[in-house]
Amino acid sequence: MVAAGLAAMAVGCGEDRPRPGPPALAVHFQHDSVNSPDTLRGTIDVTDNVGIDSMWVLFDGGPEIGVDGEFNFSFEAPFLFVVDSNLIKGAKIPFELRARDIAGYADVLDTFVVVK
Repeated sequence: MVAAGLAAMAVGCGEDRPRPGPPALAVHFQHDSVNSPDTLRGTIDVTDNVGIDSMWVLFDGGPEIGVDGEFNFSFEAPFLFVVDSNLIKGAKIPFELRARDIAGYADVLDTFVVVK
């Protein structure tokens, strides 16, 4: 009887299951520096093992752009933003990517591009 209990415990301790957590976020810029004026191009990548509810992108304090994740496990999309004129050399332009999964976990990726 003890052996059966130990065998059941060993089976239960086999593989770790994926733990719930926020979506994995990545942004890939075509260039990490821009001119002023210019355009910023790249892609966003979001993955989550329970399904993506929604994502939002915010560039340089402009309007927030939201996308429905449609409960997919991964999402990739290109982006293009216009960089304002008259920005000073060395200025850091903020870029924010946020996402939430269907379980309610959310994460934020804050980064920036530099004016050259």
